[in-house]
Amino acid sequence: YRINVGTSFQENVDFALSIKENMSFYKEISDDEISKIFEITNFNKVVNKNNISFETQITKEFDRNGLELSGGQKQLLSICRLFTKKFGLIILDEPSASLDPLIEYELNSLILKFFKDTTVILISHRLSSVKDFDEILYIENGTIVENGNFPLFWTNLPICVEEIRRKEKFS
Repeated sequence: YRINVGTSFQENVDFALSIKENMSFYKEISDDEISKIFEITNFNKVVNKNNISFETQITKEFDRNGLELSGGQKQLLSICRLFTKKFGLIILDEPSASLDPLIEYELNSLILKFFKDTTVILISHRLSSVKDFDEILYIENGTIVENGNFPLFWTNLPICVEEIRRKEKFS
């Protein structure tokens, strides 16, 4: 399925490999391609701040000079991998929950722009995260309770919206 499906989850696996090897998970890519992806996703700030190269190991499991990423940085690197190729389906399960909401919004906008001809499924507890998606499904206890686009969802589903707002306060 890795040929056609790209994924990014809230809990990501740290591959004890170099940054370049981590970025080549779906397909082999050049340093120039990695640089472009890091620039559009702002992961270049992590690289520049830590003064590292694409050969730097992620984790210190096999290299004591390796880079230990924060939760948000792990999520961002996982999202960066998605930009290495076109997919038929993208599944995102709380992929940026550890990121600042504004950065999360910018990433979602970038994902929707880059993958405009791809089916993107985003699982999120933040209503603001799904604002620009074509269709929103509100699922409760495994059942689709309501669905629609954001304006319809916002105006016609006050009970669902209020429930989401209540949950967002505690997450």
